[in-house]
Amino acid sequence: MEVHLSPELQAKVDRAAAENKSGAEEYVKQLVEHYVDHDAWFRQQVTRGLDQLDRGEFLTHEEVGARVGDDLVLRMEGDELRITTLKRNIEQAQRLVRKHVKPGTSLVDELIAERRGTARNE
Repeated sequence: MEVHLSPELQAKVDRAAAENKSGAEEYVKQLVEHYVDHDAWFRQQVTRGLDQLDRGEFLTHEEVGARVGDDLVLRMEGDELRITTLKRNIEQAQRLVRKHVKPGTSLVDELIAERRGTARNE
């Protein structure tokens, strides 16, 4: 089999192969093998999922939420669907913010003071 790449794509392949300390031909072979394996796995998973749907083995969004006990947040990351709860996302955001706030500081009190100051100046 012979594959012809545009000069732009060939340059991308050459760069990626060099970053992976591989020749371009070997790198492309690895990519194709990975893609074919992933495609076979993905098709199998889709077939399994469709079979489950045909058998009535599924939960509605509301049923999943009831089991989890919280609203669900769905987001795509690359080719993956990530499901988390709203509560978990809020907790994660709070942890991130907490890293940048001095202990004992109340962001609520600071916000209220800032708003009052803005209102006085209007």
